[in-house]
Amino acid sequence: MIDGADYFAVLHCALEQAQQAVYIIGWDIDSRIALVRDETASPSLPSPLGDFLDALVKRRPELHIYILIWDFAMIYAFEREPLPLYKLQWRTHQRVHFIMDDRHPFGACHHQKIVVIDDALAFIGGLDLTRGRWDTSEHRPDHPQRVNPDGEQHAPFHDLELMVDGEAAVSLGNLARNRWQRATGQRLKPPKLPAEDRWPTSIAPAMCDVDIAIVRTQAEYDGQAGIREIERLYLDAIAAAQRYIYIENQYLSANSICNALANRLGEEQGPEVVIVLPLQSSGWLEQATMDMLRTRQMRTLRDADRFNRLLICYPNSSGLGNEQCIIVHAKLMIVDDQLLRLGSANLSNRSMGLDTECDVAIEAGDREDIKQAIVGLRNRLLAEHLGSEPDTVAETIAAHDSLIAAVDELGRGERTLREFQSSALPTLETMLPDSTLIDPEKPLELSAFTAQMVPDDEPRSQQESKKFAILKSAAALTFFVLLAAIWRFTPVGEWLNEDTLAQWGDSVRGSPLAPLVALTAFLLASVTAFPITVLLVVAALVFGPVHGFVYGLLGCASGAALTYGIGYRLGRNTVRKLSDSRLNKLSRQLAKRGILAVMVVRNIPVAPFTVTNMVAGATHVKFRDYMIGTVLGMGPGILGLTVFADSVARAVRNPAPSTLAWVAAIVIVFGLGTFAIRHW
Repeated sequence: MIDGADYFAVLHCALEQAQQAVYIIGWDIDSRIALVRDETASPSLPSPLGDFLDALVKRRPELHIYILIWDFAMIYAFEREPLPLYKLQWRTHQRVHFIMDDRHPFGACHHQKIVVIDDALAFIGGLDLTRGRWDTSEHRPDHPQRVNPDGEQHAPFHDLELMVDGEAAVSLGNLARNRWQRATGQRLKPPKLPAEDRWPTSIAPAMCDVDIAIVRTQAEYDGQAGIREIERLYLDAIAAAQRYIYIENQYLSANSICNALANRLGEEQGPEVVIVLPLQSSGWLEQATMDMLRTRQMRTLRDADRFNRLLICYPNSSGLGNEQCIIVHAKLMIVDDQLLRLGSANLSNRSMGLDTECDVAIEAGDREDIKQAIVGLRNRLLAEHLGSEPDTVAETIAAHDSLIAAVDELGRGERTLREFQSSALPTLETMLPDSTLIDPEKPLELSAFTAQMVPDDEPRSQQESKKFAILKSAAALTFFVLLAAIWRFTPVGEWLNEDTLAQWGDSVRGSPLAPLVALTAFLLASVTAFPITVLLVVAALVFGPVHGFVYGLLGCASGAALTYGIGYRLGRNTVRKLSDSRLNKLSRQLAKRGILAVMVVRNIPVAPFTVTNMVAGATHVKFRDYMIGTVLGMGPGILGLTVFADSVARAVRNPAPSTLAWVAAIVIVFGLGTFAIRHW
């Protein structure tokens, strides 16, 4: 099935026939999406995915649905459905089981995308049941149904999914149950295989009676051996290719795979290599990191291409304009009409050795029917990208005996495959950290990661010190010039003048709701991991030193109690991913040494305020000791910070020598106290 609209429609039909067990394994899920977005949807069942699954178990007394989703990092929070645990666990029937899986090494993720129904039918590919995935193969610029749950239209999206039955479906069911057991400790019994054929009548099988290989990536973790089957199969397939290698992928940063491709491109009689990628990744962070790594690999491949057998391109439609592109999210490779592989694994280092991945592969061997099915899929994909027909693509490839020549001849319409041009500036590229940090291929120890991101202080050479000093001076000068320009040429100077701020501060201070406002702000900051220090400074400036100190201390204590309770409620397993070796040792020390240990921890940068509270709650540190230690430990620091912020405000309003000296004295005392505590 090519693209989300076809896959979601077939999946919807298959789920309606579920009798015993459905396993949904994914990187993400959104209960609000509609699988079917036209008149073919069943009128007796609700459209939103969460309500649809809930309705299925209510009408099938023996049906259980198991949903296992990666317990995502907070950096993805704004791209995901809020409160998925509430939507898919607490609000649904008790036979809808929802778990967020964090059983993986630091920095890894669970990236598999699998749905298994009664072990009779299974789906595997690159599509999660979430926002931003639905699209037709037309990839129209303004499709009215290509919208997220909030009604916002998302970019055109291209991906693939494979449906299997028989032994392959049973094997994927076993994989799903093993994942569930590792995440929860619960061992699920496999369902009894149904006697009837579950293959949907709406779609004809592309091939029958075929052996399917399941290949995986799994990092070494918690006594489990590492698995790198996906990387091994990629390398073997590339080495065996004779005529062509056709790839569609979201990324191009895997060192081992790109080196293997470069070696084949350097051979005089090697295969053609056609790689289809998105013009750019879908988010600013990926554009600044993975796209830059892609540029490095493109340069390596082009340098190796001495015989002009390489095409790296992206799908383009004239109706999209400059601000939109077709997001290629597929993870597919076809080799010599003989091998088809697709699944969840990107061509990134992490997909080769760090993340949990699952692909499937089919080899034609001497079976002509399987070969024709593989060739047919290749032609359909190229026809979609080139705005042509599969038969026309097949004829053109045969005429030229070349994929690249066929793309060149057919790619002159409104829909085409355009070759990438090098766009990254060398200066910007050198600023990107090494790929071992942003695209690692093996688990990172948190201490090693910290050491690379925040290296130990080492004496710089005299030349390095001069360069560093010049850079610091230039940066500071640039900052103040920009600040002056903003103050002078924008309304900021009027908004933030002394009278305006004083008037706003007076209105808040004079309100009877001031304590409630302050307390609410601290509670929200604690839950969202907003820096508490910033809020303490704001409280001092708005409420003055006395009330600022009182509100700050009460707010920090309340926030500590709230997030302690959240950690206690979530439990050790859920909070585990926040707890590296230092925090585990910390929790043991807190439990043994009580109030004194808490006081010390509150003054050293072991972890953010919110994280420390949740770890303490999850590990059941004694609440009374924790709160007393928090108040006694944070009190002096809050007092010092409040007095310091108020003094700075006074110095800005009245820069007399006495006020400046007072600020300098506070800084010295504060610094000495912090140094003493951290070296205690």
